[in-house]
Amino acid sequence: MLLSRLAEREYFANTLQNKLEFALIKCPKAPKASFSISIGMGHFNDPDNCPGLSHLLEHMLFTGSHAYTDGNYLHDLLHKNGGFINAWTSAETCNFHFDCPHTIFHEALDVLLDMLKYPNMSLNGIQQEVLAVDAEFQLRQQDDVRRLYDIHKETANSEHPFTKFSVGNKGIFSRYSENELQTMLKQHHEQYFISSNIKVAIVAEQSWLNSENMQAITDKLSIFDDKLEAQSIPQLPDLYLDEHKQIQIEVKPHKFTQNLMLTYCLPNLSTLNRSKPILLLSHLIEDSNENGLQWRLKRLGYIVEVIASGGINDKRHQDININLRLTDKGADNVENILTLVCSWFEFLQQQGIEHWRFDEKAQQLALQVKHAPSPSGIDEAVLLATRLHEYTLDQALSVDTVMDRYDSDTFDAFLAHFKPANLRVFFIHENAKTDKVSAQYEAPYSVRNLEAFAESNAQYDWSLPQRNPYMSDDFNIVKAELTANQIINFESDDLLIKFTQNTAFNTPKGDCYFSLESPNMIGSARNIAIKRLWVECISEQLNNQYNSAELAGIHFRLYGHQGGVSLHTSGFSHRQLVLCEEILRALTRVKVTPSTFLTMKEKLQKSLQNTLLNKPVNQLFSELNCLYQENTIGQKSILEELNSVFLPEVQAHVEKYFVETHVEGLVVGNWSLEQAEKLFKRLKNNAIHFNKAHKSGRRVADLHKQNICLMKENHHGEHAVVHYLQAKDSSVESKCLFVAMEKLLSPIIFDELRNKQNLGYLVGCGYMPINKRPGIASYVQSPNYQSDVLLEAIENVLEDFCKEIDDIEPIFDNFINSLSKQFSSEDTNTTQYAQRLWLEFEIIEEQSENANFYKQIKELSFDEFKAGILALLSSTNMKRSVFLTTATKGAPTRLSNCTFANSVIELKKSCKYV
Repeated sequence: MLLSRLAEREYFANTLQNKLEFALIKCPKAPKASFSISIGMGHFNDPDNCPGLSHLLEHMLFTGSHAYTDGNYLHDLLHKNGGFINAWTSAETCNFHFDCPHTIFHEALDVLLDMLKYPNMSLNGIQQEVLAVDAEFQLRQQDDVRRLYDIHKETANSEHPFTKFSVGNKGIFSRYSENELQTMLKQHHEQYFISSNIKVAIVAEQSWLNSENMQAITDKLSIFDDKLEAQSIPQLPDLYLDEHKQIQIEVKPHKFTQNLMLTYCLPNLSTLNRSKPILLLSHLIEDSNENGLQWRLKRLGYIVEVIASGGINDKRHQDININLRLTDKGADNVENILTLVCSWFEFLQQQGIEHWRFDEKAQQLALQVKHAPSPSGIDEAVLLATRLHEYTLDQALSVDTVMDRYDSDTFDAFLAHFKPANLRVFFIHENAKTDKVSAQYEAPYSVRNLEAFAESNAQYDWSLPQRNPYMSDDFNIVKAELTANQIINFESDDLLIKFTQNTAFNTPKGDCYFSLESPNMIGSARNIAIKRLWVECISEQLNNQYNSAELAGIHFRLYGHQGGVSLHTSGFSHRQLVLCEEILRALTRVKVTPSTFLTMKEKLQKSLQNTLLNKPVNQLFSELNCLYQENTIGQKSILEELNSVFLPEVQAHVEKYFVETHVEGLVVGNWSLEQAEKLFKRLKNNAIHFNKAHKSGRRVADLHKQNICLMKENHHGEHAVVHYLQAKDSSVESKCLFVAMEKLLSPIIFDELRNKQNLGYLVGCGYMPINKRPGIASYVQSPNYQSDVLLEAIENVLEDFCKEIDDIEPIFDNFINSLSKQFSSEDTNTTQYAQRLWLEFEIIEEQSENANFYKQIKELSFDEFKAGILALLSSTNMKRSVFLTTATKGAPTRLSNCTFANSVIELKKSCKYV
């Protein structure tokens, strides 16, 4: 997120008498008030003998306080009122944040501050949260990002606090008795939770932030004292010694991954933030211009993609990462790749960064900032509170967005760091030769010195990108020709485009959506495998062709859906309709090249293989979607077909797509009626033959009267259950019942299964409509309990909720009033507006779904809600679909009345789709 000073918001900085600094952001309109409090305490501050203590303390602050002994009180309060709360611990800070309706802000703030200032730190709480932290640790054991991070720590200077284990686990915490841990936690809390070490940011509606509310907030924040000074981290040592640079680290991943990550170790670059050298360099590396770095690596068949970005940094250091996603050929030619990269950097050092390149990137950044959608209040609050530890408010609001200092000597000095002596190479592949295992995540790896790169005899004709042809100076707002929400249809016998303007948002941007459907895109695993492979290939070739448009702020994405494929273009409106039309034409004309086919097939194969290694709960949700959506087919079946697909078959099959294709589109943005109509007429004259008869249905399995159980073999080591309740129909009344039920049930399931029973770290309950048919999914994944235990725990909570339904009656009216307000808010930006209209395309001229829901939910009575709950959840009435990993004891006894299956394919044959 690019954080900047927005013209319509007012920003204030203040320091209270107790030295607590806070930022206040007043908005003309804000549906919620947002609060973030950041403490200067992270894993860098952990004692050497107890890594992870800061993370454990973060958890402990949610287990109850002096005035609010129920640790789940704040979560329940916010969830029922449409609010949100979260917390995280990073290297140097710990952040707690929430948003909520303004009407309950003071109550929520009271609870949070009591949690932070007066935590109970009970022994039972410690026991509970040690298990929770350990479950979180166990959950990530096979996460390749965590595994790589673990290796990164082991191959850096052990004197630097970065190398400390940050998460913590049962093995570490069990070195101490619960009484000893309690003492350590209290000391850690007392040392860092003091006013001079705390930063706060508040985002709220201007009219609400009157003197009375402001005084109440400052009084509350004054509870923190400044009697002590937080212990500062001593001067950081070098992150890398000479022995940690110019090395190659081979890593064996858990999933099918082939990456080459080049990390250049630089000094801290914060003094150069107004020059943005990392931004400029990333642009040059990722540009697909002919004879550029990416172009040549792809042309040689070495890589699928390249991404460059800043890496970890502290007050003395800055990593720059170049992440290359390798093909099999690339994995066999790592030395050649390194030679090419070094050659390109030598060329860049000789060439330098011309002033016009800096100006063009500065212009792109300025436009991106000026016309970016306003960030959510909670995102802005979190980022500001965190940055106040390092910057003033003014600096925090400009560090990402100001680019106004060009100096050729500065860029020359920056580029001089990109040499083999500052390079660390991570080569991640399944055939890695390893002789070490990382301490925490048990990731196999090896380290060797990076040999001098071979001198290449080839003379590479490197070049940098030309001026961007998609850069525009036309950002005028078109005249409003339509009333708010007015939709104009451009329609013929075989093509429909719906158009509306976005003048309410006063932005030179827009979105276009087009759906293309053909019976040859669906119906079998092979058809879907060919479609997905074609989408990957054509996207790759078009990305290379239109890379300049992307860099100029005009984006496109081609993606598959149940009935076919969709094209979405977005960003600046000038030239976007031209891009949209060109891509639609290209779909019928661009031929997939053999080299692209081989690279993308390999990429898709590995991606599908990786989905089969996902966490058990993710795999179960995939099975659920596959069963309930008629046109969705399992990843394993698609992979089996993909392996035998070759280019001639793809070319022949794709030709059938455009013999007769159903196309419908939505154009929303800064365009005139004339521009939209011209697009329609030009598409009518395109080579695509349109036929409305080929629009596929979005049918959903009707299982609300059946008990279904799918048992999936588990190779992960953890067990999981997904429990799904389907509504009887897609009516607004059903949606109201299910949304209200989820809001009340979700915190209960989390508290009971995660906090009280400690069944696992992945626990939840969510509203999950499938093809607009409402549903509720409850899920648990556990390292310690089998699926039969997890299922019984879920259904016990559901049955207890049903039995105790009358307890909700006293608060029901207030709950419904709060819930209805969550659906009365307007779209906040043009992208959100367009996305909503696209989802409601079939009924776009009618009142929006949110408006219908808002009207109906306000009329939901407790008696209606109770009757709906009894019909759904009572032990005699409950009909559900259960997806679980196979238990050693076989099927759970409470599922004796279920239809069992071991595969979705088997179940789909008997399903009725409506």
